[in-house]
Amino acid sequence: MIQRIQSIYLLAIVVVNALLLTIPFGAHAQSGEDLLIQNNHFTLITVAASTLIAIYTILQFKNRPKQLKLVKMIGALIITFSVAAHMAVHESLFSFSIDALKETIRLGMIFPMISLVLAFLAHKAIKKDDQLVKSVDRLR
Repeated sequence: MIQRIQSIYLLAIVVVNALLLTIPFGAHAQSGEDLLIQNNHFTLITVAASTLIAIYTILQFKNRPKQLKLVKMIGALIITFSVAAHMAVHESLFSFSIDALKETIRLGMIFPMISLVLAFLAHKAIKKDDQLVKSVDRLR
């Protein structure tokens, strides 16, 4: 059944990732120019991969164990994107300061956090569905 709540969470991940393609996620620490995902190949690949895996996960509604693994993979890709985006913004892990953070973080950096929360909620819903099916199988 595609109309389950985890499918809605996964579809929301697709929408949020699509928004990431248009909204800058940060600015260079020195120059101040906006950073888009298209400017950095690694971030583009991680966002595209998590989007495609989310679409594929929606279509795997009959295979809940596979969905659980795929949602974990989506979460790992989102975390990888966040780290890569932070490194692209600050260009080194040692140049971190609160003032630089205020100047370089853009609205787009909120979206990976939203995607990560949605992936967690999808994982929780898939797990709940799996437990429900297993409990019904025990009653038979």
